[in-house]
Amino acid sequence: MPYRYKAYAWAASLGLHVLLILMVLWSTPGPLPIPPLVPLKLLDLSLPKANTLLDGEPDAPPCGVGKSYRGIGMQFNLRDIVINAPQSYPAFQAGIRVGDIVIDPNIEPDGEGYETVNFIHSGKAHRLRIKTEWICLR
Repeated sequence: MPYRYKAYAWAASLGLHVLLILMVLWSTPGPLPIPPLVPLKLLDLSLPKANTLLDGEPDAPPCGVGKSYRGIGMQFNLRDIVINAPQSYPAFQAGIRVGDIVIDPNIEPDGEGYETVNFIHSGKAHRLRIKTEWICLR
């Protein structure tokens, strides 16, 4: 095959490849549209629990054997969202409310009888050191 025909073959092949690349680029969609923002809804993803906090009212019956613990009196679900904080317990009195998000769920009392809780309330991070009490379970 003469040199001139090889050059035409290379040029034709190059032209076809460029044409195919342009067709692929032309046919691909642009960036996907961003959906409008919707308000965030907090879902209660809690599992049913056998023990729930008993609101410590003055005339409430005493806790049964094995039905109390030393703590601040709040429960949160697997998503670290507070699902129960009775008004009579230290967590509520310190400002923790249902719907708050616990940042570090591994809350342990220190040697002085306090628990340090990191949580988000109304979009702001808070850190509280709360005195523990005896908490009754139902």
